[in-house]
This record gives sequence, structure tokens and C-alpha cells, in this order.
Amino acid sequence: LGDMYLRGMHADQDAAFAVRLYEECLASEFIEYCDCYSSACLRMGECLLNGWGTDRDVDEALRYLEKIEAADEPKGFDGEVIFQQRFARLRDGIEHAMYAGGDEPVPLPPADASSLRERDPEETRRLTAIRTTLEGESKAKTWKLLEEHYRRGIFTPIDEPFAAYCKSRMRHAAREERKSRE
Repeated sequence: LGDMYLRGMHADQDAAFAVRLYEECLASEFIEYCDCYSSACLRMGECLLNGWGTDRDVDEALRYLEKIEAADEPKGFDGEVIFQQRFARLRDGIEHAMYAGGDEPVPLPPADASSLRERDPEETRRLTAIRTTLEGESKAKTWKLLEEHYRRGIFTPIDEPFAAYCKSRMRHAAREERKSRE
């Protein structure tokens, strides 16, 4: 979802919201066991290095690069060739910034060309619902939406184990929300 907001696919381009989604993904206690850990670290490192949606922080970008290098699944879910190309650009950009004085942050890439075609109203509705829920109070609704996306493969590959995890988190969050209202 962060990529869709970063690139403006089926939603208005919003790099700050994309960074928030990457941060929430990386804050999950399940993320290190998921095959998207390296990909999330890569995206967060790119945002930090380039100042996309956050202040530029080369040292923090380097910490994410080190997390990728230490991960068991170094190719992420982007496919090995694409991931390695992006990883090399991140590594080279960090080295250049640290040892050669660095450049100014790279401008945010323009909205994805696919967003220039007519947007699918259903995809736009789903993204809007997720964003509204994330910005609201109900974590249970957020987990429910994520469970549906991973179970049905909406914007993501189908991932039944992670969908089951999201469902259990949804139930836990719903119980917590009921307790807090009492």
C-alpha cells in the first residue's frame, strides 16, 4: 500500500503517508518472519536517503541497509533482479552521501504512469477505506481490511498465513476496543 501512495497508483501521491505505512509495517511484531521484511526496509531506506515523505537521514538509511544485509531473505518480494538493483542504488547512494559529501535529496518520482489511466473505482474505494481506517481510531477495522487484502490477493500476493495473523490481530483489537468503551 505504501508503494501505491509513494507512486500515486490508484490514489493521490502522498509520500508522507507512504512512510507512515512503511513504519507501521516494520513495527509489526510479525514482520521479521514475513517475506516482505527486506522489501519494507529497502523502501524505508530509500525514503530516508532521498527525503521522500520524511526528513533526509543518511545514518538511519544506513541502519535499514544493514538490516537488509542481515536478513535471511535478501531479495524481498520484488523479485531478485529488481530488488538487487534497488538495493545497489540504495547502497551506492548512502556511500556517496557519507563519503563524497552527498547530493541534495532526490526529488520524489512522478506519479506512476499507470495512475494516468482511468483509475479503477473499486481499487480507489478500497485504498480510501484503508487510509480512513488507519487515520481513525479503530485498529480492528484496519486489521480486517488487511486480512481481506491478503486473503483475496488485493494489491498483494495471496498470503493465507498472514491473513490468518491479521484476523487474529483484528479479534484482539476488537476486544481491546470493547474493553476501552466499557
